[in-house]
Amino acid sequence: MKAAVTAIQIQLRGAFEHQKQFLDCPKRYAIAASGTKAGKSVAGAMYAIRELLRAPGVNGTWCAPTYEQAVTVGLETVRGLLPPEHVKVRLSGVPSLSIGSSTLEFKSAEQPDHLFGPARHFAVLDEASRISEEAFDAVASTLVPTGGPMRLLSNPGGRTGWFYRLWCRGRADDPDVASFSWKTADNPTIDPSVITGARLTHSERSFRCLYVGEFLDTGGSVFRNVRECAIGALSPPEHGHRYCGGLDLARVGDWTVAVVIDLNTSSVVAFERWHGVSWEETSRRVFELSKRYGGARFWVDSTGIGDSPLEQIERDGTPVQGVKFTAASKVQLIEHLVVVMERGQLFFPPILQLMNELESFEGTTGATGTTKYSAPSGEFDDCVIALGLAAQGMAASVIFTLDDIGGDRGENAWASAETLQTLAQWGSPPSRSRGDWE
Repeated sequence: MKAAVTAIQIQLRGAFEHQKQFLDCPKRYAIAASGTKAGKSVAGAMYAIRELLRAPGVNGTWCAPTYEQAVTVGLETVRGLLPPEHVKVRLSGVPSLSIGSSTLEFKSAEQPDHLFGPARHFAVLDEASRISEEAFDAVASTLVPTGGPMRLLSNPGGRTGWFYRLWCRGRADDPDVASFSWKTADNPTIDPSVITGARLTHSERSFRCLYVGEFLDTGGSVFRNVRECAIGALSPPEHGHRYCGGLDLARVGDWTVAVVIDLNTSSVVAFERWHGVSWEETSRRVFELSKRYGGARFWVDSTGIGDSPLEQIERDGTPVQGVKFTAASKVQLIEHLVVVMERGQLFFPPILQLMNELESFEGTTGATGTTKYSAPSGEFDDCVIALGLAAQGMAASVIFTLDDIGGDRGENAWASAETLQTLAQWGSPPSRSRGDWE
């Protein structure tokens, strides 16, 4: 067994400086709020291996939000640091990894009641901010007989919930808790250009959470530079310009809002808002707006309204692209709008209703790290959604010349609906060379 221990110790010499401080922490609870890919799961695995080797017969628990994370991240990371000839893995029943007579079990936090059980000598909670407090309490109860330590690692969520409270205790020099903050840049194997690119891709809020390892405010305005973007005026169509639109259709008590963006100037040139009319009248108004701006295609929120209104608008001659929101895709839509506004890539006239909705729009982050965006209770977000849909259309609408696809004229050509759907992506419209189209 001595040779095995020596081999394992060699495997663990690759710890980075920020991981070493965590591994050597003597306190009962050590909690790391970590940027993505800063090495949190590897640090947890190193800690677990060291505990398993302290003495014969050590039993530990590795807990993750889901069974898949517990096995594919937890078990595989631990196993990858160990010489295979000294490791026994069991996947039936409760997955486990054994070194000699010491065993580490890998469990899901999805059913907290299943986490109660016999005494354990230590525990590792991976992605802890996404684990419920009930699951944390259950795992902690198994350490009571031994007084064993717990190590918690996670991307930070909101400034609320048990994980944040425990982390704050460590920041306040609690005798039982030590807290650490890790940035993605702390991992020397990450190319700095990747982090620079992420800053350009994500909103400042998301970047600071995912790459700086900062806890997020649980409320507050999402759009921070509304006044700087509110310049110019609505304007008629211009020859040679291309346009796209966003349309948020009214539900009970809501408003229908239509927004048109000039793709050549990245500016809102048309804005209309109405309610209390039939679907037929709505379709007519949208058609007239599209026709006025050269047959502009509209990105339309079709969530919860059924297919009939969208089909009627399309049947009446308006080019449309339906968008069905999920919780994740709505977050993407809003954060894309945040990004283009922060970068000064979208402008709109100082329309009072639009500005009020943008400035009052809120983002909340729950204890599990899930972000939700919405208008304050009793207020509207129709203008925000319509503008976000138009911005999505702007990102997906690619203007190119016939020369780009082998033509002999320099006039503008418009990609087909199929091409637009294929090219749709979050971010600014990419520049395309001829080779990209061949």
